[in-house]
Parts: sequence; C-alpha cells; structure tokens
Amino acid sequence: MTRNIVLSIGISVLLWLSMWNGGGNAFAQGGAVRTFTLPEAQKYAVERHLTLKNSQLDIEIARSRVRELKAIGLPQVNGTARYLYNIKLPAQLVPADMFGFPSALPVLNDFDGDPATSDYIYFPQDTTNNSEFTKLTFGTKNNLNFGLEASQLLFDGSYLLGLKAAELYVEQAEKSALKTESDIKNNVRDAYLAALLIQENIAIIDKNIEVLNKTLYEVSEMQKAGFVEQLDVDRLQLTASNLRVQRQTLQRSADLLIDVLQFQMGMSLTDPIALTDRLESFLTEADALLLMDYASLWNEADKKRIESQLLQLQNTFREMEIKQIKLKYYPSVAAFSQANLSYQGDNFNVFKKDKWISSMLVGLQVNVPIYDGGSKKAQLAQKTIIQQQSFNQEKFFKQGLQLELSQAQSKLKTARESLKIQADNVVLAQRIYDTTLIKYRTGVGSSLEITDAESKLYQTQGLYLQAMYDVGAAKSALEKALGR
Repeated sequence: MTRNIVLSIGISVLLWLSMWNGGGNAFAQGGAVRTFTLPEAQKYAVERHLTLKNSQLDIEIARSRVRELKAIGLPQVNGTARYLYNIKLPAQLVPADMFGFPSALPVLNDFDGDPATSDYIYFPQDTTNNSEFTKLTFGTKNNLNFGLEASQLLFDGSYLLGLKAAELYVEQAEKSALKTESDIKNNVRDAYLAALLIQENIAIIDKNIEVLNKTLYEVSEMQKAGFVEQLDVDRLQLTASNLRVQRQTLQRSADLLIDVLQFQMGMSLTDPIALTDRLESFLTEADALLLMDYASLWNEADKKRIESQLLQLQNTFREMEIKQIKLKYYPSVAAFSQANLSYQGDNFNVFKKDKWISSMLVGLQVNVPIYDGGSKKAQLAQKTIIQQQSFNQEKFFKQGLQLELSQAQSKLKTARESLKIQADNVVLAQRIYDTTLIKYRTGVGSSLEITDAESKLYQTQGLYLQAMYDVGAAKSALEKALGR
C-alpha cells in the first residue's frame, strides 16, 4: 500500500480530528465492548447528547415564558403594611380666622349676667410673625396602615395577541430542538461512515499483507534454491515493512475516529465500542436515493427541512408583531379595588377601636391612546420592513435548497458511477497482479513487474476506497438536504 492510499482517507481523519483535541484509544480501555449499528448510535446520541438536553431545557424556558405572560391577564393582588412614627409632627400656617375666630380671642371677665356691661380680656392666639396667621399641627405620632389592592385586566388587544405569539415561541423552541436532533444524527452518521471507511481500508491492507507474506515466503524459498536473486527478496521485504507501518498508522487513525464518534454520541471515551454496519448498506441506501426523481426529492425536502419550518414560523411572528402594534391604537380596560385599615394615635394603643380607620374603593380605568408623537407609526413601518426581509429570507432559503438538492443528487450519481468503474478497476488490477505473479513463479517474469503490479493494485484499491467515501459523503449530503 502506497502513501496515496493513506492520504485518500487521511483527509477525512483530519477533518474529524479538528473537531476533537483530546481522547485516546477506546479499544485500549477495559470493559465489555458495546456494538452499535448506525441507527443505534444515533438513538444513543439523541438520548444522551448534552446539546440536545440544552435544547429541551429551552422548551421548558419557553413554556415558563408563556405562563409568565398569562399571569399578566390574571387578577393581581398586592398587600401592604406600613408603620410611621412622627418625631416632630408637621404643621401648617393658616389664616387665624379661617375657622371663624379672630386673631385675638376674647376672654369674658367680670361677667354680671349682662353682656353689654361685662368686661372682656383679649388673649392673642398662637401666631408666627404675623398675627393674622396661626400654626396648626396635623397628624399623630404613631401611624400604622394595612392595605390590600386588587386589579384585573379586562381588555387589551395587544396582550391577547402577545399571548398567542408566546405560544408560537414554544413551537419555535420545539422545532429548534428537532433541528439540533437532526444535526446530531447527521454528525453521528458522518463519523460512523468515516470510521467504517478507515476500517475497510485496514481490512484491505490486512489482505494485502497476507498475500504479500505468502509471496515473500515463496520468493525466499526460490532464492534459497538459487532461482532468484536476493534483490527480489529485499524488494518484497521492503514492501511488506511499509505495509505494516501504514497499517499501524491507519489503526491509530481508526481509534481516533472511534473517539470522535463517541464524542458525537455523547458517550464516554473510556467505553470500548465496535461498529456492526457494513459499507454495503450505505451503498444500498444510496442506490435507493438515486431512484428518486428531482420532484420527489423537492417535495420531501420542502416538508421535512426544519429550517424551512422555522422560517415560516418566523414570518408568522412578524405578522403578529404588526397586528400587535395596530392593536395598541385601541383602548385598554382594567378594574381595580382597594381596601385600607389604619391606626392613628399618640400613645400607640392599638386596642382602642376608635383609633382605627377603614376605607374601601373600587374603580374602572380606561386608557385611550390619543397621540404618541408618531411612535407607533414608526414601529409599524419598521416591522413591515422586517417582515419583508423575513419573506426574502424564506425565498432565498428555498432557492438555495433547490441548488443544494440538485448538487447533492448530481454528486451522488457521479460518485456511484465512479465507484462502479473503480470496482471494475480493482478486479482488473488484481488479475494483472495475479498473472504477473504466475509469470514470475514460472520464470518468465521479473520482480520489477511484480513490484509495478503491486503498486498499481494498491493505488487502484486506494482509488476504490476514495470512491466509496465519495458515495457515502454524497449520500449523507443528499439526506441532509432532504431533512432526514
């Protein structure tokens, strides 16, 4: 096997290794080996992947948000308690005669029964700077108040529409979780395919090593008998050594790819696993996809792609935002009630009933928008433009989806045709190698011919594996485009 064979698979190895910087050989750890088919690996990932768990938690957050918005339209009840101690009571200057009293109060003196002959002594009232005003003190030193207030939103069009939008928010979170689940399945499928391909490469190398060891043994015996030169043996030994080194390199890469697969599955890297699917199953599924015409592919993709559903949901959100702004032009109605119980006194004797004062009221409040300086009009214009952008995004996505489907279908057809050609080439290269080996054994061929036939056989096998990878990658790309 030449270095080109390693490079044909090495690209995929490096891509997966770039996603994960740690890990070790999963097969080197203890414990029973768990086997996985591709559907089983995807199911395991869906059940345990932390990213998907976070998406499911987002759904719970959205549901809590709906409950929060619903609470705005439910009765709102608040209780209050307040204690106030007046260190110095507030006072107010008022006209001295505001209650019908003069600025100086007459005090009757020497009253003999006849007011006309009685003497009066005038005693001035408490005034400040001006005898025409008097200072009155208000309140008591201790004030204790308990209140209970209730309100109920009766009508608000924007609130009702906002509540419907919040329910769509839950649907959006659910579809986003489905998108995350789809991405996880796709990542697991790609990692599974890459691991299968490199294991297939190892299997081919093992077969080549087995054949080469047999040939090396025969040539060594012929050299001992003097029929061939030591150079022929050395060439075969060098080729066998190179194959063993490349086999070790590929095995390490295979172990790392298993680590990548376990990471995508949300599985501990210390748990050894084995893959039970075969590449032939991928080829069978690829052939089934090739039987579908473009119209069938488009219908399936248009229905199943989560991105399309999310964009449609986004358009619905935009329509609701516009309606919500329009509803803000309508009045809103709310009912409210309030009850209060307060204590007032200087000595803070709460057991005196005459010190407690109660009050209660009910009311209806109507808020009527009249003029807001054009704020709602500007908001409506913005939301209308954003809605048009949303429509354009959906249209652009569908145009891109058409191109994605067309390219994926074309690449799958090309890769499948190339695989058939490479499979025939492998058979042809194997026949050339076998014929060259027979000629060498019968003494009519040279060791250089064997080396050349080996090189072409290994190169053809590498091209076959690359073609097989291309089929698997094109199949995965088409399935992603279909939303599977």
